[in-house]
Formats: sequence, structure tokens, C-alpha cells
Amino acid sequence: MKSRIIRGASKNARFFLADTTEIVQKALDIHECSPTSIAAFGRFLTAGVIMGMSLKGDDLLTLITSTDGLVPQMTVTANGKGEVKGYLANPQADLPPRPTG
Repeated sequence: MKSRIIRGASKNARFFLADTTEIVQKALDIHECSPTSIAAFGRFLTAGVIMGMSLKGDDLLTLITSTDGLVPQMTVTANGKGEVKGYLANPQADLPPRPTG
């Protein structure tokens, strides 16, 4: 899957606008994630795409998390073309509902 990225710079900052809707939807379809898991994984995939855009040639970037939380591990690999793939442990992890519903 590909993403759409707009890069820019102003006098004071660089910025990226990323539309990774298709990537996150594909990840949801493949991994059958809960709402909690896909929220975290989608953000991690997006971070990988944005960071990967600074790469040259055939270089790859790999991001890995390792926690004791609900989603204990996520791995994302991205390249300079805006392509990304990833894996998450426990895609069914979900937060319990609030007492108010």
C-alpha cells in the first residue's frame, strides 16, 4: 500500500501532511484489529511513513516497540517511497469500557 505525503518548510519549521487512510484500512483488514489496537498501530504506521520519507535509495527504516501494555510489540518497516508494512502482537487487545459506557 502507498500513502500520500505532502512535505513543506516555512521560515521556522518543516512539516509533513500524511494521508495514510488506505494503509491503516489495509492493516485493519489483514490483522482484524480491535479499535484500541488499530488506533495505536495506525499511528505507528504513520510515524514510519513520515520518518521513512527522509531515506534515500533502497534504504529501509525499522521501528520496534516492546512494552508490557495491551499491545506488547509492534514492528514497522518503511522506505523512502512512502511504502510501509508492519506487524503487531495481540491485535485483539481492547480497553475495557468506561463506567459511563
